Amino acid sequence: MDPRPHIVVVEDEATQRQLLADYLAGQNFRVSAVDGGAALHRLVEREAPALVLLDVHLPGEDGFALARWLRERSGRIGIIMVTSAGDTVDRVVGLETGADDYVTKPFEPRELLARVKSVLRRGAAERDIGPARRIAAILAADVAGYSRLIGIDEEGTLVRLKAHRRELVDPEIGAHRGRIVKTTGDGLLVEFASAVDAVRCAVAVQRSVAVTASRETPERWIEFRIGINVGDVLADGDDILGDSVNIAARLEAIAEPGGICLSAAAYEQVRGKIELAVADMGEQDLKNIARPLRTYRVVL
Repeated sequence: MDPRPHIVVVEDEATQRQLLADYLAGQNFRVSAVDGGAALHRLVEREAPALVLLDVHLPGEDGFALARWLRERSGRIGIIMVTSAGDTVDRVVGLETGADDYVTKPFEPRELLARVKSVLRRGAAERDIGPARRIAAILAADVAGYSRLIGIDEEGTLVRLKAHRRELVDPEIGAHRGRIVKTTGDGLLVEFASAVDAVRCAVAVQRSVAVTASRETPERWIEFRIGINVGDVLADGDDILGDSVNIAARLEAIAEPGGICLSAAAYEQVRGKIELAVADMGEQDLKNIARPLRTYRVVL
């Protein structure tokens, strides 16, 4: 793996984009150059860069919207806004949306290089602090029968899944104070500070999705399986790791389509605090988990 910091240049003007990319590559950085938001989204989904040089005035999604998206996705990606606009309001808006620094065109290359190195140093210092532990409620979800749905109607499935995320799933996560840690195709990993919030969110999502599915033919149904666990996690930047996360993912795998499976630890946190009917599933042997775990199925 190339150890050099990965910098992405986002600039719609081809000549300026190539000049920036060539200059930074000559300073021993690994550089990718893209012309707008769509290409940036695809690139970041594959690999989170160390820093993004982001032009403000882009066609479609502008630099402010992209900076906001990048910051929501990760606090560890450095962002420098690059623009010909010298307006103070632009600079303030850029910084308030999550940018680390701001450079106005035309700029001296040595100044840009100094700002790039400064932002990268700050990011390295944050990474060097090391991972921290905390207790969290972890929700893992995926789409039941996703491969089959893709095989039947790839484009239609992707359109419906995006609509479910946009209209049903993500709003409930936000309303219940959850944080999307990562997405993996049809899957989601979400962190909550409260097990009560996690379970309420899961119930609201499954009920909303069931209503939507009732309007479709059965072969087109998108149904989520959800697993929830509470335990100690290792925070690595914006990611969370550890056995507690693995258990949530294994619980999701044994949940029924449209269902929710809780660990005993999660159930104990919500018992008596919310109106919830559950069925005891007994002890389950979960893949790659050393000991059998008592699990509960939420009755919806």
